Amino acid sequence: GVRKRGTTPRKAGAVLVTFIVSGIMHEMLVNHLCGTWRSMTGEPFLYFALQGPLCLLEDMVLGQLCSGAEHRGHLLRSRWVRLPLTWAVMLPMAKVLYWPPFQRNGVMEMVWDSPK
Repeated sequence: GVRKRGTTPRKAGAVLVTFIVSGIMHEMLVNHLCGTWRSMTGEPFLYFALQGPLCLLEDMVLGQLCSGAEHRGHLLRSRWVRLPLTWAVMLPMAKVLYWPPFQRNGVMEMVWDSPK
């Protein structure tokens, strides 16, 4: 059969729920590792939950851009273009939302200073 392009509401909902559940699980794990159950900040949750809308946005933008000339669509679907763009968004987000709880609670130092 012919595959429809674009994101259906069902697919969008599944993507959002998947990343929200991932955010909840990572929030619990990070707070367990940091020993901060009573002072959860929601940073790890936001880091993962925001990825759902970003994936949907990427799908929408690429769908619009790739609907034109075939050579342009091929270039934009290339991992050589998409990977650096993904890292350009994810690394700053991780610096602001994912790593701070580990840094504030000395987890990074414990990992680096642990005996081998």
